[in-house]
Amino acid sequence: MAEPRSPVYIGVPEHVDVRRDLLFSSRDLLSTLKAYETVKEIRTRRAELTFELHKVMDEIAVLVKKTRVNLPKTPTKLTIGQRGESTEDEDRPARKGVRKASDDKLGMLDSELSKIEAKLKRLE
Repeated sequence: MAEPRSPVYIGVPEHVDVRRDLLFSSRDLLSTLKAYETVKEIRTRRAELTFELHKVMDEIAVLVKKTRVNLPKTPTKLTIGQRGESTEDEDRPARKGVRKASDDKLGMLDSELSKIEAKLKRLE
């Protein structure tokens, strides 16, 4: 018959430090697992939202096609003159006018600066 074995005790030096390190490792492991579960939930929610987005986009595409069928047929290519857009020649004088206005302001500022410098020279 087998004799009942007596428990074997092994002495662990600094057993309090080993136990503390083991508890810290367990805590870190649990926090990592919790973060992973959060990431999994976010991924599943993103997949659900992506599926809903594709479904809505498909519905929009169907509605656009129905709308295009009901709209009258018109030529799609128009020349620049037909659109009513301005040409470069019309825009150029307006730009030069803006430059002249800024040049006038710059000239006024230069004259005021020269007056102030003259006053400073008189005071010295």
